[in-house]
Amino acid sequence: MLTPEQDDFYHRWLQKANHVNGHDVADLIDEYVSLFIVYNFLYNIVPAERYRREGVRREYVKDMERATAHMVGFVGAKAMANHLDAQGLNVGIKELADAMPHFNIVLDKGRPRKLQDERLILELTSDDALKMLAVMKILYHIRCNIVHGEKGLYQYQELLLLPALTLLRAIVVYLHDRLLEVR
Repeated sequence: MLTPEQDDFYHRWLQKANHVNGHDVADLIDEYVSLFIVYNFLYNIVPAERYRREGVRREYVKDMERATAHMVGFVGAKAMANHLDAQGLNVGIKELADAMPHFNIVLDKGRPRKLQDERLILELTSDDALKMLAVMKILYHIRCNIVHGEKGLYQYQELLLLPALTLLRAIVVYLHDRLLEVR
């Protein structure tokens, strides 16, 4: 359940993301970061809600786990996959998979982890549980690369950012709506 203050925060940051003007890579990154601030805010509410609903112990969970496995566990992989499918976003998942070989997504101290990238691409064509978890991991790694990586801005990055933005926006709205449903 979201408090009125939490709901206000969601709407303010979503509005900021909606008002990013332009279509160059810097604008896409601004929009992505704004959306991820909203997503980060929402997925940090999930552990308390899961505990309340399911009795899942509240313990320290790494940020990546909260953003990926905990969130997918909260909304349900099948429900999330159905939502994205109903929004026509399976094409976005395919575009993400097609773009990934041109980028280094999973990095360890700046070093590419190609095998992990390849595994994520494969999981994007797997069953709903693996697919949704892979989508969330990719979106999280993109955020990490934007925030912690080198800041080269090249127009070809839109190949990855455009489908990632579409998916992230749909997931942010979906998670918000699911948190509103929790009573």
